[in-house]
Amino acid sequence: ASIPKNEDVFEIGINRAVDLIVEKQMRPAAKYRKFNRKIYKKSSRK
Repeated sequence: ASIPKNEDVFEIGINRAVDLIVEKQMRPAAKYRKFNRKIYKKSSRK
């Protein structure tokens, strides 16, 4: 999870840290979506 620039890793509380982790898990990473699309395109051509 990414901590915004206006927040310091040593200053955020445990609740904020958990919120950031959950937020990161809820949104898929773009690089994985692109990778999956390439696999599907290759498998559909065969």
